[in-house]
Order: sequence, then structure tokens, then C-alpha cells
Amino acid sequence: GVNSICLGTSTTLTANGTSGIYEWGTGTTVGLNPIAGTTNTITVSPTSTTTYWVRVKGTFPCPDSAGITRTVTVTGPPVAPTTITGTNSICSGTSTILTATAGLGTYEWGTGATVGSNIIAGATSNTYTTPNLNSTTTYWVRVKGTSPCGDSAGITRTVTVTAAPVAPTTITGTNSICSGTS
Repeated sequence: GVNSICLGTSTTLTANGTSGIYEWGTGTTVGLNPIAGTTNTITVSPTSTTTYWVRVKGTFPCPDSAGITRTVTVTGPPVAPTTITGTNSICSGTSTILTATAGLGTYEWGTGATVGSNIIAGATSNTYTTPNLNSTTTYWVRVKGTSPCGDSAGITRTVTVTAAPVAPTTITGTNSICSGTS
């Protein structure tokens, strides 16, 4: 069988079936590379994908039991973005391009101050072009994790929207004047 863990976490392996003094080790060949552990459970924190074996020690004159193996697959966690660049202040009715830097993987963008809320469908690259905005809006971005790792931490950026000036609709006053007057 295979267990999957995220890098930096641990998993507990349990050998089921019999009692006695257990022997654990690493690799695909039972008996090579023994490690500490004499009970039927062992907690491991590998930094890369590792195969573990376990067997029950025999009591003289009996040999050790046959062993079994289990592979623990290690997945690297997502690398979180460190900054969002782009224009901080725009005029009402315009858009801006936001760019997340230093993250690795598939991105996820959303709106609001709470990372993970109001996810924007289809926004999966490190850049996001906002729609034309009419009010100040906060955006967040994070990198999606590959199971069993969770998503990265997220960061936010607020785009301040300033109202566009309103053009005058009319000019009033006298349209016809005598030369030399105002």
C-alpha cells in the first residue's frame, strides 16, 4: 500500500496481524537498513518518498517472519506568493492587472479580506486582470496545494477606486453680446 503525506508532516505506520517484537527498516529489501522501533507502530517523517518494511523477530531457533512493505509518498507543499504588484489606485470604470510574485504552482484568486472566500472562477495564473471597477476592492491570491498538502498562505491587495470627474452638462450665460462688453 501507499501512504501520502505533505513534506514536513509525519504518518504512523501500523503492522497488523501478530504479536511479538517487531523490526522496522527502509527500502524494498526486508532485513536491510533497519531503523528504531520494536512495536507494531512507528511514526515516520520522511523528507522524500520512502519505502518501509516490517517483520516480526523470530525466537531461536525460529527465523524472523516474512516482511511486508509500505511506501510513504512525500509531496512538497505549495510555495506561497510573497507580493502582489499592480496599480494600487485606479479611476472608476477602469481595470488593472495584478501579478503575484514568488509563488509556484496553480494560483487561486478571490475578493475580500478573507483568503479563501469569494473565489474567482478561472483565475488560475499568477496574473489577474480585474473587471472595470466602480468601488474599492480587496483581492487575495494563494497557490493551490496538491493533495495531501493544503493550499499556501494567501496575501491581499486593495485596489482603491477614485470617482471619475463628472463633465458639466451645460454652460449658461448670454450667448449674444455687444462688441466691447462681457
